[in-house]
Amino acid sequence: MSKPASPFLRHPFGVLTALLLALGVVLSFVWRGPAAPARDATATNPSTADAARAAIGTDAAGASGAATAPTQPQTRAAPAAPTTRPPHVARGTPSPARDAYERARSLGALFNALHTQSDPETLFFAQRALRDCLPYIRAATQAGQPPALDRYRPAPPDDPMTSRRKAAYETLQGRCSGFDLGADPAATEKALRDALAVANDPRATLEQAAGAVRRGGAPEDALNQVKAATANGDPYALEQASAVMSAMRGRYVFVLDGQVVKPDIVAAGWMMAACDAGRSCGEEWVQAPCAFLTECDARDLESSLQRYQLTPSEFDAMQQVRARVMRGVAGGPWDAALFAPQPAPPGYRRWGP
Repeated sequence: MSKPASPFLRHPFGVLTALLLALGVVLSFVWRGPAAPARDATATNPSTADAARAAIGTDAAGASGAATAPTQPQTRAAPAAPTTRPPHVARGTPSPARDAYERARSLGALFNALHTQSDPETLFFAQRALRDCLPYIRAATQAGQPPALDRYRPAPPDDPMTSRRKAAYETLQGRCSGFDLGADPAATEKALRDALAVANDPRATLEQAAGAVRRGGAPEDALNQVKAATANGDPYALEQASAVMSAMRGRYVFVLDGQVVKPDIVAAGWMMAACDAGRSCGEEWVQAPCAFLTECDARDLESSLQRYQLTPSEFDAMQQVRARVMRGVAGGPWDAALFAPQPAPPGYRRWGP
């Protein structure tokens, strides 16, 4: 029986605001290889250099140390990974703002350094830093202090899992503390989102398109925007495309090779394509699920999907979507089935087989 996406998978599948980016849609979540040598990530914004440098760690992709040691799953045998991986198609040199985001130890410090700038690229990664930590920030705001470790699951002192959860929590707390959101965090978040919309940032356009579909709009225009925005292989456009797919849940399905595939599974495939294209999808995606939901036997987003989110058949379907997306991004013909959602059939259930 398939389970609902964990509340911390922020983006793609249910999202991960609820994905770490669960998916944010949360929400498998594929390593990008050795990190490139560190660059001055604030070269174009010298006034914020000190704060941004303080936020940037020496580890690539924002990792701040091994909070949860990878372990082999104990309770459920996972399907073998495909022998042929989708092609890696990362292109170009990351912008200074993206580089700073991907190397940041403290997303709060990074946000404080970037969100007062005016160029869309910098504002986008300020928003991304905030979005990654929204589940933690909102829980802390509601309680007036950082959310308790046992907020969602008990944490008995004598349980061996509790020490692993504490380690993950400490890393999460360090990564998501220090945001200067003013007296009205919601207003700060909205102002940032509005500024990106005014700038016609294509990723912000996809965010708006996902919202329109979620409110009941037809998906055709949104899918046309997805194809245009993702053609250059931008991993963050691919990530946002996963939110568009997830927005169709409950009303549409996709049909691939004669098999019905739910929007959440398609969304996960787009998100994994974002990982293949360069989006960091490592252990930072599993710190919150480990700390709060006891989902500690995953090392990255992909293994979290495989172990905790998807059944074996769903995981295989996700991999098929992932490979088809990457073929399109790599310059091959786009698979028309990826852009042809159909009304959900009678008896369709949002969750479950």
